[in-house]
Amino acid sequence: MKNLLSLPLFLILCASSCERMPLVDVVYRIRVINNSPIDMYIYKADADAETQYPDTLLPSSNTKFFKLQSNKIWYYDSKNKWNENIKKLPADTLSVFLIDADIFENKDWNTICDNYLILKRYDLSIEDLEKCNYTITYP
Repeated sequence: MKNLLSLPLFLILCASSCERMPLVDVVYRIRVINNSPIDMYIYKADADAETQYPDTLLPSSNTKFFKLQSNKIWYYDSKNKWNENIKKLPADTLSVFLIDADIFENKDWNTICDNYLILKRYDLSIEDLEKCNYTITYP
């Protein structure tokens, strides 16, 4: 009985000494850092997106955007290595769009699209991501 109680404790101690927990998937991460005084929304034109580079139009709806607050970091995680994800795209380029939260929340989506009211668009190859250490910083 004493051995049965020792086993969970032993496993916890072993797991805590590892750099990553056993049986946990590896996560490949892109960081988007908002160093600006404004909140913003992010759209990633990945393999699941409606539009992908070289098409640089915004999607027909604004439902797949993520809010990033001022001076915060947003993480785009994948279970696959980023070179595998980017190879699935039509032009081996991942586009990331940033839109001012005030515009996103207060203007009609068609107006935003028609006037291309974005703060910035990043078009990133795997080489670009490697050079920036998988970190996109705005501004």
